[in-house]
Amino acid sequence: MRLILAASLAAILVIGILAVMSVLLFNRSSKGNAPQPTPHPISITLSRCSSLPWSWQVDLCTHHQFKDLLQWRKMGEYVFVLERAYVDLNQLVMTYRVFSQATGRQVPAELVYPMDTGITTSQGQSFTPSAGSFGPDGAAVVQFNTPPVPGQTQTLQLHVEINRLRIMGQHLTGTPPAPQVTVVPGPVTFDFALEYHGGLVVTPHQTVTVKGLSVTLERVKISASETILEGTTQGMFPGYPDRLYTFSLDAAGRSPGGLSPEFGGESNPFRAVAYAELLGQHGTWTFEISETRYNQAWVFHFRVP
Repeated sequence: MRLILAASLAAILVIGILAVMSVLLFNRSSKGNAPQPTPHPISITLSRCSSLPWSWQVDLCTHHQFKDLLQWRKMGEYVFVLERAYVDLNQLVMTYRVFSQATGRQVPAELVYPMDTGITTSQGQSFTPSAGSFGPDGAAVVQFNTPPVPGQTQTLQLHVEINRLRIMGQHLTGTPPAPQVTVVPGPVTFDFALEYHGGLVVTPHQTVTVKGLSVTLERVKISASETILEGTTQGMFPGYPDRLYTFSLDAAGRSPGGLSPEFGGESNPFRAVAYAELLGQHGTWTFEISETRYNQAWVFHFRVP
């Protein structure tokens, strides 16, 4: 009797184990056959030079001054692609694109921006952000001020750390549509070497005084990407900012337009930026700050070797 009972219990146990295994195998088979969400393929290639937002960036790109990097890192549901980079005396310029893994498509450049980006050299110098721009159908561009580097520098080893991405969007409902911001956490890092293109620094230390206001042109920093004129004031620009002051430059016969004036009040430094290739413009340069309403002008003449 005991033998029969033991055999029955053993048979029940075996049947139970087989039932459990069949359920597990069925579930695994069902999951394997079910469609699983997969990232879309992303075509990571260099964007066209002509798609960059500013003509001086296009010039640097088409003349092979940018270094092609084409490095990418995943950030959440996105892929950040560092395309190209360039550095000279005045600025570091980097181009990038961001792709969605969900669609495989590029996120429009005007909707995405890297946040809390730290850039250092192997010697410990740090770059500070200065500007950003984007084209209609290509890469976005970020610019950083170049720190002082030794005069004989030929190559800079850079470490780039991007801690967050900010991606702008729009709600589909509401009038007007409210902005929607997605913050994608990092960090991701990039390490690469760049040729340092250098430049030329001229120090006029020239002072012009008009109606009690002394303006001193301290230095002119000329590189392939831009020219920066820096100075100081002793006194207040009359009526600023209500009055319109303009900056103009004649670089030995070449006059770049679109100078960006930045100046403040008493003893504050001022600067003007010309995004133009002015290296090689040797001879006499003329820089002018003018206010046409009252016919006031501070004019500086200096030589560039």
